[in-house]
Amino acid sequence: MIRINSLTTYNDVAKFLGLTRKTIYNYIKDDKLIENKHFYKNSKGTPTFIPSKIIEFKKGVQNIRCSAHILIY
Repeated sequence: MIRINSLTTYNDVAKFLGLTRKTIYNYIKDDKLIENKHFYKNSKGTPTFIPSKIIEFKKGVQNIRCSAHILIY
């Protein structure tokens, strides 16, 4: 089980979203996860994810999947 306040690293976010770490990296590169919205860069220059925004992101992805599923039928 992932605690909400632990959704700050690549690994935690990937596990929570059911994706790979590489996919999270690509989401950042492709601006699906947006700097200063979904994450900020820490003093080392690596992303620190914002838990509440990651939860919102997951809800948005689920809504898109549900809408696409409904449209198919």
